[in-house]
Amino acid sequence: MSMQITELKLEDEQGAAGNAKLWLERSLQSGGSALKDWMEASVKPKESLQGAEGFLGPFEYISGELPEQWAELPDLTLKLRAECGKLSQSQHIGLMGRILRRNPLKHYVNAYHKVRCSIDGTVTQLREEREKLETGVMDIRRLNEAAREEIGRLQTGIAFGRNLLQICESELERPDSPLQRGAVEHEYGRTAARIQLLEETAALLRRVNAAAEQIEADEERLLDSVNNVIDRTSGLVTLSAMIAMSLADRESGHWVPEAASGAVIENARLLAGVPERAEELLAKPAASLEAANRAISELLAAIDAAGRSCFQILTDRRGDKEEVAEICRELRRLGGTEPATEEV
Repeated sequence: MSMQITELKLEDEQGAAGNAKLWLERSLQSGGSALKDWMEASVKPKESLQGAEGFLGPFEYISGELPEQWAELPDLTLKLRAECGKLSQSQHIGLMGRILRRNPLKHYVNAYHKVRCSIDGTVTQLREEREKLETGVMDIRRLNEAAREEIGRLQTGIAFGRNLLQICESELERPDSPLQRGAVEHEYGRTAARIQLLEETAALLRRVNAAAEQIEADEERLLDSVNNVIDRTSGLVTLSAMIAMSLADRESGHWVPEAASGAVIENARLLAGVPERAEELLAKPAASLEAANRAISELLAAIDAAGRSCFQILTDRRGDKEEVAEICRELRRLGGTEPATEEV
């Protein structure tokens, strides 16, 4: 979810201007760096995310390891599609079946119970993938929030540094300045170098933020797709259980699905709390098959949409690898960089 980068508040800038000369004089006396010392005292970063190096690990995770986990989704949706395809084909009774007057509903329910365990297993795996996606979205949001806060901190430091430069320039132009000229020139150079580093870091973190927001958008698209597939599958399972219970009720419990131990009990569990539709389904067997067909079609459409979404997102992620690698290289470079004219 896109949010505005934290902007420097007016009162922050005014406060920076008022304190700049005091910090300059203090640094000249102590031999420190006015901008560095002020930032450490006034706008401290989070302990876990200090400068560019603090963002390297989290960014490598969300841009590298996290998308690799998504590769499981296409295989799971294809597996589920194959099982649903068997259900769809089960409704087509061959010539011999028609001669023997096989019941289409019984044929469908038998097929359903044969693939039921496989469907359940696949949906369980999809739910596990959904949990990973939800956790990933939270990780990305935390990184984005930290990046925005760090950019705001850097912008505050840049504004303070520019005030320092202006004061140094004013002191250098004054023939009667009480400040030692060589020390002011040295401080000017150190401050200019640190401002450049802060600006580079802020620009890089904006790239981190933009890349992370795109990954977050991709994860949310995948999450929507997986939720849709799980919901449609649950609807098909409930409908199939309803048809099976209807058949059992109609035949006074004398018919149970082939090779379906405990199927009637399991169907009853699935239908707990579901509005009663057994009579409606049994009144017209053709309507039951039509409802099953519709549920299968909706599920297949959801699976196909999820598959297309996965393929497109994974393709985009592979296409962004060079951009991500460049950002990581820059995070490493800036993470180990200090202005050449001052000691760490």
